Amino acid sequence: MRTQDEINKMIQNLEAEKSRLPEFSAFGNNNWEQIDEAITVLLEKETDEDAIYEKGLDHDQEMYAITAVQWLNGEVDDDELVED
Repeated sequence: MRTQDEINKMIQNLEAEKSRLPEFSAFGNNNWEQIDEAITVLLEKETDEDAIYEKGLDHDQEMYAITAVQWLNGEVDDDELVED
């Protein structure tokens, strides 16, 4: 599990990324909803991937949220969740 300082920094990085991205991608995907879901995972410190699947999110939101869970669990590096 990541420390609270690491979580706070990642939330700040995600918010910064959100401010740089258009709301919708060229394919019509809502970039902001995906980031918001990842932030929710971090705020709630959700470490169970099954809980994400049970939310009924669209595929893109679900995959981003799963990556946030994996990041919280130390399974993936920062660059998997937010671009440098």
